[in-house]
Parts: sequence; structure tokens; C-alpha cells
Amino acid sequence: MNQVNTESAQTMRQTQYTWDTSKCFPFESTWSILQKFTMFNACGARDIQREFGIPSKRQHPQNWSDRDRDLHGWGALAPSIVKEALRLTDLQVRTAQTSNYIRPEEVKALASRSLRYCALCITTGFHTPLHQLLITSTCPIHNTVLLNTCMHCGKLTPLYALSRQAFYNPYGCAECGEVWLKKSQVKEVTAGEHAERFRILSEIEEWLNSRKEDRTIEGEIARLTRFVSGEDDFHASVRRLPERWADVLGVRTPHLVGTLRDTDIHITIEYVTANLPAPDLESSLSNKPFFDVYRAIRRTLTRRLRKNHRHCFEKMGRSIWFPVTDRELSVRRLCPEAYALLLWRMFWENVDIPQKFFSRQLLLIRSEAVLASDRIPSGLPEQAAIRIFGMECLRTFRRCLDLGASMQHRDHITFPLYRLHNDRGMEWILKIKSTGTTQGLHWWWPKRWEHACCFPKHKFERSHDSLMRIAC
Repeated sequence: MNQVNTESAQTMRQTQYTWDTSKCFPFESTWSILQKFTMFNACGARDIQREFGIPSKRQHPQNWSDRDRDLHGWGALAPSIVKEALRLTDLQVRTAQTSNYIRPEEVKALASRSLRYCALCITTGFHTPLHQLLITSTCPIHNTVLLNTCMHCGKLTPLYALSRQAFYNPYGCAECGEVWLKKSQVKEVTAGEHAERFRILSEIEEWLNSRKEDRTIEGEIARLTRFVSGEDDFHASVRRLPERWADVLGVRTPHLVGTLRDTDIHITIEYVTANLPAPDLESSLSNKPFFDVYRAIRRTLTRRLRKNHRHCFEKMGRSIWFPVTDRELSVRRLCPEAYALLLWRMFWENVDIPQKFFSRQLLLIRSEAVLASDRIPSGLPEQAAIRIFGMECLRTFRRCLDLGASMQHRDHITFPLYRLHNDRGMEWILKIKSTGTTQGLHWWWPKRWEHACCFPKHKFERSHDSLMRIAC
């Protein structure tokens, strides 16, 4: 019996309960820790709420909201009280939260609302927050498929929350009463197996933290395009993105080596992929996954452009209807950003003349069928190909910005699509070396991409009056 420290007597009523600190391990989830507490003391979710809740919520557990009960973080539980009462280490408290591995604003989209578990881990009384991440479908320790149903009756697992149903039968199914925990297997876990588990999960934590800090390719894409600008419009933004965009190249073997050069950034990612036969040409004609990525980037660029360059875009749309020869346009002042977006869309959507974007009669419903399919990488796993395609979209837009800057000093502007067709992505190089079921992808991309998608407002050198005199 362990008595709660007297320092907490003012914030929680002093009780006695059974607890064994040797049964808790680093990277164990909040759900697993509280399941063990429930099992040792034959209590329920209400008892946990009254024992470890924050003072303002403790006395009325029936009024707890879904956010208060959410176990991806600590909800309305006081982590300081839980840490002190159960004698947890700082590492155990930090690694018990799902928000430790992904950004807090991404939890609702990238973490499962219901319990996901590994059949081998759960029998030994272990569950990690990494099992809740939707970016992987397998256990990083045993490489087995994660389950969200009972192994005995097949019913769905309860929500990943501090609820009566989730804590009715500790480490078991609330529907059929089956207990997944096997005490005999708990004793069979050796110290070496615990050390190996700690090593694997530590590598994954380090890799995911580098993603949070924008030190991976996916992090760079997310930061540059800023798909999620705030928590208010979070759901509206995430719905438009493919779920696979959140994953970099899989978390099964996150061996990431990054070295910094003078001019370029070099990242090597190794990942496990099944040796599948080459896909049938007829079955691979659908460009929908790639079009979803392109549409997400296009929507973000368009919104950001209209925010600071709305008049430029509208003025260019009106000017296009002046008499032109081929694709030449006479302008007195060109907005490079509006020009870049127009040229970029013409390239990716196979549009030959810009008037089609501004004509109701010629306006086409753009779909994956008209996407520039020759730019989609072939001979690669789909996940890797999608990421390369996303980087190619951003690289092409950066190239369009450069062309827009060069058009500023001309009397007539053109839309040289041939310049983009001839440019086959020499700013990054891809090398693939297959060894068994492991492939290595090597990426290079210039540091000047850091501001590739920034749209600053115009700072005109001349006053408005002088511009009006020129126009007259």
C-alpha cells in the first residue's frame, strides 16, 4: 500500500491504493497506465476522475466533456497529481501523450478516436500512443497489424477516452468480457526485450519530433504551403488533403540521416516496401491521389494570392481579353505572383491559352483526367511517388515565379510552357538502391525554396499619382 504524499492533501483527498511502479514503462500510453491502476484497485473511470482530476472538475465527473475525457493528452486530469501519486518519471509522463509525437493541432486528424492496439503488445500489458497514430497501420515493435476490434467477439473497441465503457473491463473487451492481458506472458518479457522496445520507440520519437520541427521533407511542404493556418479552420483544411500526405515514407524503419551542405539540403530516408510486381498499365491510369495533392496545393496558393494580390489577378484577367497574338499579352505593369499562378495552372492542367480560366463559356471542370500525367513518377511505391509529385508541384511554381520576374521588363509577356516542359526537375535528384525489401531515397533541394510560396504585398516604387499619369 502506498499512501499519497501529504503535499497533495489540499488538492486531493488522501486515500490508499495499490500500485506497482515496476509495471510502468517509458512510451506507455495514458490509457495503459490508467488501465493498470483500474485493474490493481478494482475501480472505474469515475474513481480516476475524482482521484486525479483538476480541482475545478474533480467533484463533478458527470459533467466532464469529451475534451476533458480525451486521453490523447491529459484532458481534465492533472498530470502533476498523476505523476506524484503513481511516482512516474518525467519521461513516462511526456511519452504517454499522443501530442508528444505530432503537433497538437494535428491530433484530431492524425490520431484515431477509438482504441487501436497490437495483439502481441496488449497481452503483455503494454500499449503506446504510437498505436493511435493513423500514419501507420502496423505495430512498430512487432510489425503486426493494429486492431480496432476485439480479438474474441469482433466488436469495435471503445473510444480512446476516460469513459465508463473503456474502463469497465481493464485490458479487455467491454462487450464480451474477454481479457486481452495474459499474466503469464507478462512474466516472460525479458529485460533485453524491454531494452529493444525502448530503442525502437526512441528512434521513432526522434524521427517524429524532427517532423514537428520541420526538419523533414513533409514538414517543409506543410510549412511552405501552410495547409492549416489556425485551429479554427482546421477541419475544413484537413478534409481537402489526402490522409497519406501526413506520412512521410512510413514509420516502420525511420532511419533518417540529415547532412547540411553549403547550398543544398540532403536527406536520406530508408523505408521497407514489399517487392510487388509492376502494376498493370490499365489499372494505374487513375491520377486521383496525385490530383488530390495538386488540388490542395492549388487551393492554398490561390487563397494566399487572392489575399494580397486580388486586384492584380483580376486586372490580369481583364487585360487578357485585349487583342493578342498567339499567347502574347501587352501590359504596362506585371504582377509576377499572379502571372506565376496563371502559368503554373496552365502547365499542370494542360491549358493552352490563359483565356480559358476567365471565360464562362470556356471554363472547364478540372479533374484528374487532365492532370499532366507525364510528370507523375513511375516505378516507385505510390506513397513515395505522391511525395515526389508534391515536391515537383512546389518546384514548378518556384520556376514560374522566376519566369514572372523576368517578364516584368518586357513590353509583351508570353506563357512559355515549353520552358517548363523542358525543365525536368534538375533541382532535386533521386537515387534508388534496392536491397531486399529496403529502398533508399536520396533528396536534394535548394535552400531558396524556403520562401517559394510567400506572397508579400507590392511595394510600389512610384506613387499612385505618377502611375495614373503613365496610364493616361
